[in-house]
Amino acid sequence: MPELVLLSLSRAEVLAADRRVRRGEAKTADVYGHLWADHADYDLACFLCDAATAKPPFAMVLPDRNRQKLIAAPLCPTCAALPKMVRLNRCLRLLRRMTAKKGRRR
Repeated sequence: MPELVLLSLSRAEVLAADRRVRRGEAKTADVYGHLWADHADYDLACFLCDAATAKPPFAMVLPDRNRQKLIAAPLCPTCAALPKMVRLNRCLRLLRRMTAKKGRRR
């Protein structure tokens, strides 16, 4: 049975890695390929639809309440193929529901 795993990442490290990729100094697979290495032994669940993800999974990077951190959420190939803004909207909506204070409607 797939298990949902969310990773907490340092915002500074992710932004520095993204700059290296954009300048052509590093490949995306080299920079982000190691994210899920600790979880390669078992199946991961998609953050949006709870289906099993590919190996290694597509990582959707989302903001965290702590401004110095980011959250990496695994997505299945179907959800990863959604248009970027649709994918981001669905992830942020679900994340807001998960982190909402008790008694608040969202």
